[in-house]
Amino acid sequence: MTGQTDVGNGGRVLPGNIKGAVVTMRRWRVWLLLGCVLAWPLGHAVPITVTAGEGENLALTAAPVPDRLVLHLTTVARNWFAGTFTGLPVGHAITLTLALPAADAAATLTKWRGLHPVFTYADPATPAAYECFQRDAQGQWRSLDLLKHGDACRAGTGAVPVQQAMPPALADAFLSPDGTAWCPWREVAQAETCPAEHAFRLTQAFANPTATVAMRVPCPYTYVRTYLTQLSAAKCPGVAVDTLGVTPGQRTLSVIRLDDPTPAPASRTILITAREHATEAASSWVVLGLLTQLLADTPAAHALRAGTSWLLVPLEDPDGAATAHFDRMTDAFCRANDPATPPEVFAYARYLADYVYAGHTIDLAVTLHNVEAAESAHVACPFIDPMHEAPTLAINQQFAAALIAQGYRPDRLDHPWQKGLMAFRLYGWCAHQYAALDLAYEVNDRYPAQPLSLMQLQQLGGVLGGTLAAWCASPDGGQWHQTVEKCLVVKRLERAAYFAHAGHGPEARTPYELLIRGY
Repeated sequence: MTGQTDVGNGGRVLPGNIKGAVVTMRRWRVWLLLGCVLAWPLGHAVPITVTAGEGENLALTAAPVPDRLVLHLTTVARNWFAGTFTGLPVGHAITLTLALPAADAAATLTKWRGLHPVFTYADPATPAAYECFQRDAQGQWRSLDLLKHGDACRAGTGAVPVQQAMPPALADAFLSPDGTAWCPWREVAQAETCPAEHAFRLTQAFANPTATVAMRVPCPYTYVRTYLTQLSAAKCPGVAVDTLGVTPGQRTLSVIRLDDPTPAPASRTILITAREHATEAASSWVVLGLLTQLLADTPAAHALRAGTSWLLVPLEDPDGAATAHFDRMTDAFCRANDPATPPEVFAYARYLADYVYAGHTIDLAVTLHNVEAAESAHVACPFIDPMHEAPTLAINQQFAAALIAQGYRPDRLDHPWQKGLMAFRLYGWCAHQYAALDLAYEVNDRYPAQPLSLMQLQQLGGVLGGTLAAWCASPDGGQWHQTVEKCLVVKRLERAAYFAHAGHGPEARTPYELLIRGY
């Protein structure tokens, strides 16, 4: 029997048959270890967790079991759910079941029929998680970030663009079916409502242990704030980001103001606000998409800005967005002396009052929302002011035609859901105080028959902006502008007389004088 030296055994000399047994045992240990590694996803040896990111509201209800997670919402289920998962199994499907309170489940699940949520491997707290790319006719990928120009727009000619959202090995799954577009969000493979269980269930095989799942593509406050900071630094002609103050959560309130770089004598103003319902993220993307259209160096963009000022509010309620709170300030524009009135209400009212009394008009005041999934097609009209029915229906008719021409599906734009003046909301307050034409639209990017990608959702903003600008430039729009101007001449005289007898000026106006009188 020949002895052999086994360095791994402390240098001891072992007989050959014992040496073979040791080698065999070590091989088994290696295979056992490898088997454990491969079995991690099946047994969830790495614990699955849900992190509390900005605006996210999913949490684990119980310890995970193989291939299944049971979740609940930490906020009321109103148009939104999202959560970032770590420790997910890789390479095979896992089912996420969102359990809803029995009292709310029937109404919620009715709206969620046909809903297909989205997911990403990008970090939702970074701007790269929302950068989309399109391939041009020469095969060159180009970023759709409006603040990138020249070489900064180019993202290679490979199968997928050069991007910063996720590793290249994960990027293939986010390519459009025709290979011409890339977005860091895609729909989950399978989703269904389960009324008998008061639950919503989705199933997806993940290629990465960390992923964010959401009802629709988020538009977080931090992303909007970064975007507006970059926009302000870009110093585009006629573009300003006006700061109105800060929220109780120390987040900045902003309005994007775009003036005609070559002002026309009779300049009109279009105000568009998104996210008075803070969890309705799709409306923010419509406004940011409109901004992209307005800032393009094209004849169409120049026409949109000719003789027109635009006031854009992509995120009306930053604190609500950050905490997934649906309606912090929705109906507060008539609560002048209520201690519970959010201070943001006074900040917006003060900004718009000062804008009007500086000599401007607000011709159109538009509020944007989004439904959950099954309530409508891509665009619907939820409310109509009966005092402004004729011009509203005229605009809606033009809007519907433009939507159809671009491949979108309008829904009941000629038959709004309800009628009434919403003077307690920002857009209705502008109509009540400053004679604006008040318009409300619901957007549905999760329409089951034809879900919209992030790019399509943003392009819808351009369709909306083109419709509004065309109506304002029409004879009907010109006549409306003249009517608004006449109303505001009277309003300005009344305000001057009021403060002449009040013993103080507008700088010391009370909440009542601001909200109720519009001074």
